[in-house]
Amino acid sequence: MFKGRSERRIRTNATACLQDADEPLRREKVVLVGISLHGARVIGSGHWSRGKKVILSDSHVNIAVDAEVVYCEQQAPSHFAVGVMFTQGSRFFAEFGGLGADFPGSGAGTRIGA
Repeated sequence: MFKGRSERRIRTNATACLQDADEPLRREKVVLVGISLHGARVIGSGHWSRGKKVILSDSHVNIAVDAEVVYCEQQAPSHFAVGVMFTQGSRFFAEFGGLGADFPGSGAGTRIGA
């Protein structure tokens, strides 16, 4: 019996920003611990509700992607693991993961899903 994920994931400890899509002033610095074609897992200090529309951005590659919170699990008193599903995640994954994929319109300053 197969257990686990069937898609490639990149483990990382890069910093990123998780921002509320409806309330731009609500944002926090998070640690991006894993990323795949369809989403990411981040560790932050705030609780995010399931279904919340967010923007995940990474300053290293200067790219942002629209996403939706799929889970938020408290890991410690002020640490939460947040899983987000990308709207168009394969482009973010390719940019961040350095997979060498050629996507029209991708690159510095790109906002995906807007």
